[in-house]
Amino acid sequence: MENTEIEKRFSVKNKSSLLKKLGHLGKEIFANHQVDTYYSPSHRNFLDEKHPFEWLRLRDDQGKYVFTYKHWYPERVKESTHCDEYESKIENIESFRKILKALDFEEVVVVDKKRTAYTIKNLEVAVDDVKDLGMFLEIEIKDHYESVEDGIEQIYALAKKLGLEQLPEDHPVRTGGYALQLYLKNKKVIGRV
Repeated sequence: MENTEIEKRFSVKNKSSLLKKLGHLGKEIFANHQVDTYYSPSHRNFLDEKHPFEWLRLRDDQGKYVFTYKHWYPERVKESTHCDEYESKIENIESFRKILKALDFEEVVVVDKKRTAYTIKNLEVAVDDVKDLGMFLEIEIKDHYESVEDGIEQIYALAKKLGLEQLPEDHPVRTGGYALQLYLKNKKVIGRV
């Protein structure tokens, strides 16, 4: 399913034990520092929704820039199952920021994280150390799944094998992502990312 993202986040209790398991089961594919800036258009504020289902992100991946639009499904629910994800590389970041400002896009939150990613069969596992939030693990299915439900089942099967604990149902990182949790720390409410 091209341009479809299916992922789940989990808590990390013991980083060294987890990294040992990941090294045994899979292969490290990269370790980097990502700074994600999230935007909302003023003409159609994504945050007006009780449970926002759209998002724009500009990722600085150590000087390489990618602009991403995500549309979550089902719409207007607390926890979505998957999203459409469209990405484009940005060559001139300063010009692009000027375009966003000229079109009246508002910067709403910045997520600063160090990420180490592994591949295990058809899954990508990312260990995220998020500034001001802590350590989390994200599992995303990349291919070889027949439906959203099948993809989610494969994610949870790997999580069980890794001994991961699911985040509580009402945990903001589970239902809204890192940006939501950072906003909640600042007494603001935003949508899933």
